[in-house]
Amino acid sequence: MIASVLGQNLDSAEDVDRIGDLVRAESADVLQANHTLSGIDIAMWDLLGRRYEEPVYKLLGYARAEPRQPYASVLFGDTAQDTLEKARGIREKGYLAAKFGWGPYGKGSVDDDREQVEAAAGRESELQTQLAAAARREATLAAERDALDTILDHELRATRATRARTAIGAFRSGTTNTSTEHDEAPLEAFA
Repeated sequence: MIASVLGQNLDSAEDVDRIGDLVRAESADVLQANHTLSGIDIAMWDLLGRRYEEPVYKLLGYARAEPRQPYASVLFGDTAQDTLEKARGIREKGYLAAKFGWGPYGKGSVDDDREQVEAAAGRESELQTQLAAAARREATLAAERDALDTILDHELRATRATRARTAIGAFRSGTTNTSTEHDEAPLEAFA
């Protein structure tokens, strides 16, 4: 990764893109390459801003800088109680927002995940708003997965029943044609 960056010309936004492409191409086997590249991108934009004595937002094509909400980024704790302690520590440091990720989240049940999110959100409205949306999204996805499983199971059973009816119809007629056009067996035979 270092060889993809050091010694490169950095004169424009196109160079930032070119170097980024080079880093990605040369670091495809490095698991955290994109995380490292994000820091390199920030440094390159900062260097360009200093060189041209322009704020980075202008180099990026924006008319003004928009305020951003700073947030803490941490892993979920091993338990909901551990996550609660992390959330309390974040609030004690003055953060109004946090991003919790990875850890045990998504590895257990939906209820385990819900407990983790509830612990992370606590009673601080900014955290609660951001994390409650994630919890609702996860619950919706879980419900959609369950519905999809039900639909796929029904379709699989219907397909098997159609094939079986077709095979029985072919056997009864003394043919080996098993296309669905000669479906002669009644559905009740498979109930």
